[in-house]
Amino acid sequence: MKKSLGVFGPPTLTLILLTHWFFLGDFPIYIFKTKPHYLLILAIILIFFIFFYKIILKYKEFLLNNLYHYRYLIALIIIIVGVLCEVSGSSIGIWGDYLYSEQYDKVLFGIDRSIRSDEFATSTIWTFSQFSNPDNLLPYFSQIVRGTKTDMFLLLNQPVYALPIIFKPAQWGYLILGLNKGLSFAWLVRFFMMFMALFEMLMLVLKRDKTFAFIGATLISYGPAVQWWSMGPAEILTWGSVAVIIVYHYIQTESYVKRTVLALLLSWVATAYAIILYPAWQVPYLYVFVTISIYFIATNWKNMVFDWKKDIPIIVCALSLTLLCLVAILNGSKEALQLTMQTAYPGARSSSGGGDYFDSFVTGYPFSIWYPTLGLAEERGMNVFYDFFPLGMILATYVWIKKKDGLMTALLLLNIFFITYIVAGIPNILSKISLLSFTISPRLIPILSFVNILLVLRSLVVLQKEFSRRTSLILSFVLSSLIMLFAYHSTSAYITSSLIQDGTNVLKASMVKWAIIVLSYFILMLVIHSILTFNKKRFLKISLVIIFLSGVMINPIRIGSDVIFKSSLVTNIKSITDYDKESKWIVDSIGYPLTNIPLVAGAPTLNSTNAYPNLELWKSLDPHSLYTEIYNRYAHVIVEITNAEEVVFELLQPDVFKVFIPISKLEEMDVKYIISIRDLSTFNTESIQFELQSTAENYLIYKIEKVQ
Repeated sequence: MKKSLGVFGPPTLTLILLTHWFFLGDFPIYIFKTKPHYLLILAIILIFFIFFYKIILKYKEFLLNNLYHYRYLIALIIIIVGVLCEVSGSSIGIWGDYLYSEQYDKVLFGIDRSIRSDEFATSTIWTFSQFSNPDNLLPYFSQIVRGTKTDMFLLLNQPVYALPIIFKPAQWGYLILGLNKGLSFAWLVRFFMMFMALFEMLMLVLKRDKTFAFIGATLISYGPAVQWWSMGPAEILTWGSVAVIIVYHYIQTESYVKRTVLALLLSWVATAYAIILYPAWQVPYLYVFVTISIYFIATNWKNMVFDWKKDIPIIVCALSLTLLCLVAILNGSKEALQLTMQTAYPGARSSSGGGDYFDSFVTGYPFSIWYPTLGLAEERGMNVFYDFFPLGMILATYVWIKKKDGLMTALLLLNIFFITYIVAGIPNILSKISLLSFTISPRLIPILSFVNILLVLRSLVVLQKEFSRRTSLILSFVLSSLIMLFAYHSTSAYITSSLIQDGTNVLKASMVKWAIIVLSYFILMLVIHSILTFNKKRFLKISLVIIFLSGVMINPIRIGSDVIFKSSLVTNIKSITDYDKESKWIVDSIGYPLTNIPLVAGAPTLNSTNAYPNLELWKSLDPHSLYTEIYNRYAHVIVEITNAEEVVFELLQPDVFKVFIPISKLEEMDVKYIISIRDLSTFNTESIQFELQSTAENYLIYKIEKVQ
């Protein structure tokens, strides 16, 4: 009986999770979801799941060995198939709500995430604009974004036909595969590079334990702190892990040909890491990767072959090459960098830590498994991994007492330093010396969480001995209870408000909240007990459930980008830019993200997102520099045309400002086309006429005509 349930259980749970993910959204391409016979389909799928699961159990060792042996080939096949099908994890389906083009949305699983506007409304739109540039394809400097010369490579992280693209392999697909397949390539390659790099690094850190390395790579790759953000953390984790692997193999090999190749490869990786250009994450993550690398060097120093006459020149050449590449890239983007560094936001930001973040961010991870289902309205759920805190630090302390493991000690001290920075802050001088002035407490939390996972897994491979059954039960109960107490204190109100905002009545919201708390408590206690009893199989199974609920379900699985390019508004804009490529556009009285949509049709848009300020334009409207603090920043720009005499700037959020522009200023700005939801003909004057060119649902496209 128990054996039968064992065969039936995992396939059933898998089907329940997949069905939950599938039914999370409402996608018209799957009509059968609303039909009664979908239950029959699910039953048939369950039978197949059980059948294949029995085969997997029968040939488990053979399959696992081959999965490991052919892991790179399997990843390559998945990437090729995914790219051919144009599969990505972008949330561009959100545009269907703005452009009234939901019928073109093609989502296989999951739901688009409105909170990921930096991805679907900014970064991906910038990418699409690179294919609509009137001058040339994938330019280093675009004339479309901001309606003026804009550095697309370094600051905007976009694909370009230029030599520095060699440091961004995830973007190579755009160069040879085109837009949709390039988008798919970027998503898939970025993920698999991260996963493989983490797995290989963890194999070294965890003494070749494949199960723990897989658990760690999965918890991190599919962690909320990666999947809610996607691009930046994925690249940082990839290049940081690869750098550690290179350092390890450098000290292991005695061949100077191999060492030369590895040093050149490390130079490439270091450059790729540096030009991610998000120091708020890069600096603290670098602390972790450097700590691990130093540990490998220290533990192998006595047995390592090191020839000062050979190794020093190799290392110096690699460093020189890295600096040469960075200087060349930075010099090419010098103007944009200078403007960014001089901005009020984010250029002027400096921190020494501290703040009320520990409770709300660090201890809320048990509920992170529900955020993809409930929806995420705040950043708190984006900043953590499911890291079992404080279990890792407790186990690390125990290991330090019993085993004196050097890496555990170093990581434990690093975590204590991070916690000090987050909770209490550090002196300004130390903050600047350590370079942590570039980060803020909430941005440091994912790195703290990352180290917590390393501490747990490293403790298990070092101890190699389970706690007694009684000790495990007591510890798992006490720890889970304390963690949930803090998590409840910091997060329960947020869960309730999320449920109520979703339309759930107060009574039902309260019932659902307590169901979530109980289930979260049960899962947490079960996984901690699995760790303390060294039950690898159960630890792996629970971890897979955790990463599915907290990470896999975050981003949708979608095909193509028709939801944007087949919309009426984009089609109408494109019909104008096909023959009038260089005229300037603005979007009137419509906020972000629609201020960016003309870019995909090749329309140079003055009030599209200013990744760095268009000071020449804004200063021409503000000759007395009254509003410099407002527009000198990274910002989404809202424009409203008025009959007033003066230009007025208004800061709405740290990254949003609104500018009220008199009609008389439009000629100075060289604006020819306007997208609006207002009847602009009411602003017609004796010298300027607004001629309606086309309509698309609620949107009107006007052309400015001067009256002679």
